[in-house]
Amino acid sequence: MPKLTYLAAQPFAGGTYRMELGPDQIMEIETGMSRSFDHMVTMQRYFGVKPMPIFELFSHIMSGRVEQGEGSIGNPFRSGASMALISNVVRLALIGGGECSPADARQLVADNAPPHCPLQELWNIAAAVMYATLVGIDEFGNG
Repeated sequence: MPKLTYLAAQPFAGGTYRMELGPDQIMEIETGMSRSFDHMVTMQRYFGVKPMPIFELFSHIMSGRVEQGEGSIGNPFRSGASMALISNVVRLALIGGGECSPADARQLVADNAPPHCPLQELWNIAAAVMYATLVGIDEFGNG
């Protein structure tokens, strides 16, 4: 059976959302910019902006996590993930899943991040969506 590369029904912020990182969202995670390729080349050449490969960012998200049952749990003392990376992954997954406009996704993440909620909750979602995107999961949520 082919693996899914999205989370079909992820609980978040009192609702259930489809979360997916498509090519545009992955490019924005890698570069920090939602711009055209030509603009990124210009930014790299003139301003030294360099993308970070998605698999390197994935290693930051997954560092400090251990498999448990059908998912993973995180130990924040061993993580290399930043709040910016975690928040952006969740925000872009909401947009890529077609569940939210960019403004709504930004507000949902802001309302469900520190100081309103522990960052651990967003980290769990970011890890799950990046795992689905890069490794794939079966239809019932198992990698």
